[in-house]
Amino acid sequence: MKVPPVVERLQLAERFQALLDGGEARSGTSLARQYTIHPCRRAQPRNHARAHARSSIPAGSTRQYGLTKPRVTQIMELLQLDPLILGYVRQLAPGTPERLITERKLRRLVKLPPAQQLVVAEKGVTGFLAWRTQQQAA
Repeated sequence: MKVPPVVERLQLAERFQALLDGGEARSGTSLARQYTIHPCRRAQPRNHARAHARSSIPAGSTRQYGLTKPRVTQIMELLQLDPLILGYVRQLAPGTPERLITERKLRRLVKLPPAQQLVVAEKGVTGFLAWRTQQQAA
């Protein structure tokens, strides 16, 4: 079963943050240059040999698989969510319908202060309130 895309993006954000914290990357721009998104949606280090082999392909075609600095920023902003919301997203099981919780919904929450994020998530993120209630009971 497939892991929900939003979980993959959160894992990618955490991987990027680890690279920044470890000094392996200096900024979102260097991350965008270093990583490329393959059709399977998993970011992997760019293969320089393949990059040179693709140099004859028009830039617009190769860009469809690349991460731009704004896209890296969008992905990294997911880490600004309240820790409870992050915990909920991390625990989503493989096979969870992609539309149950989307990155777009989460990006809307990022713009809010943490206390408001929880209130809005309880009303607008499917399954979050039930999961939070279960976590508090445990």
